[in-house]
Amino acid sequence: EILLEALVQDAQHFAQERGMQRVVALGYDGTEGCQPSPRLLENLGYVSQGGLPGCPGVFQYNRKISADVEPGRSLFMGRWRMDLSSSDSLWSVLRALGINFLVIPLVDRLSVQQIISQTKDALTIEVSTPLGSDTIELPFDGSMTLVPGATGGRNMQTTSWIPAPLGGKLWLKTVQAVEGALELPQSAILFETVRSLGDRDATLFEDVAAIVDGQRVASARRILRRLA
Repeated sequence: EILLEALVQDAQHFAQERGMQRVVALGYDGTEGCQPSPRLLENLGYVSQGGLPGCPGVFQYNRKISADVEPGRSLFMGRWRMDLSSSDSLWSVLRALGINFLVIPLVDRLSVQQIISQTKDALTIEVSTPLGSDTIELPFDGSMTLVPGATGGRNMQTTSWIPAPLGGKLWLKTVQAVEGALELPQSAILFETVRSLGDRDATLFEDVAAIVDGQRVASARRILRRLA
């Protein structure tokens, strides 16, 4: 079933890349081992449209996927896993943010998976690690909202789209206030994350930086690979 789920997600991503607004799928009752089942499709957010006429045990499903996504923006939707072997160490960034040096090795090598959904208004990230899970909501309108903090607790953040340096799809920048206030960056400790895509949207780059009193003092690139 894991392979079937990956195939369905891959077909959905193919449709998203081409600007399609809806995916249609068939669910087969009693053939879970070799074809998508109604339960699998429903777990992935597909809505039943009833049985396929003349085909007992076959059901029609569809799912709205990208009608609410603005053109020109990167599409981060999908399931992602951190590629630790290809990612930079976070040591210098975490130290600049004030994390205890005894904790840094644990955070630096932590296995991370993300499930991302996206509309024209916000990005929602479900983050899972061996230590637990959390959900991050990032509105695109520049408003300040509380999110899980980079060093623990909850911090204020703001998120907005920015031009890619070489053109192409817009990148997404999030700035979080670890100490101080977002409104006073010259006297605050900020954690910045810029998200972009590469390798034909198979790779998610998270370029993170620690900004102390207005100065960028440390940076690193984290790399996530698409699972579906």
